[in-house]
Amino acid sequence: SIYRSIASSLKYDVLKGTLVARDNEGNVVALSSSLPNGTELTVEEVDKCLVNNVRSSKPTEKASMAFRGQVLKFERVQAHLANERTWLAWVRTALSALSIAFSLLTLSDESTKQWLKVTLFVVGSLMVANVLMTFVTGWLRYVRVKDVLMLDKQDMSANFGRLGLSHQARFLSLLLFVISFAYITGGSHDIS
Repeated sequence: SIYRSIASSLKYDVLKGTLVARDNEGNVVALSSSLPNGTELTVEEVDKCLVNNVRSSKPTEKASMAFRGQVLKFERVQAHLANERTWLAWVRTALSALSIAFSLLTLSDESTKQWLKVTLFVVGSLMVANVLMTFVTGWLRYVRVKDVLMLDKQDMSANFGRLGLSHQARFLSLLLFVISFAYITGGSHDIS
């Protein structure tokens, strides 16, 4: 595995079953078999006092725990970045819905039938409300997930109270139904 090859190239003795390598002078380097190929490692000297504290009782176990703690911090950063990407997807969705709303409002101005003009204006206005609802829903979910990511593992629960999406789906379904109905009942001849 990769940590054995790194350890042998650095002339370190690898302790069995751990993620730690130690040289003849007692220096400890944490290694992992999950490191990608081509990874460069920088080994920094640690204060002897810290090394002595780590060596008390079970040195390899404490060093492994410290290394795992760093890996968990990295995973938490990845989760925060994924949460931000999801927030940006909510913003993109809201902006797409806004373009639909503007299209409907423009069509309402160009319609010759009064009932279609009113219907398109109302649906376009409701789409603007949908834009605001999409933006707020995305923001509230982003903030809640961000708060959950900051919790310690023992403080987490199975359900962490994100805002559901059923209200959003029902509202958007109703709007799409009204748009389809208006188009089918005669709007297709007026709009084209």
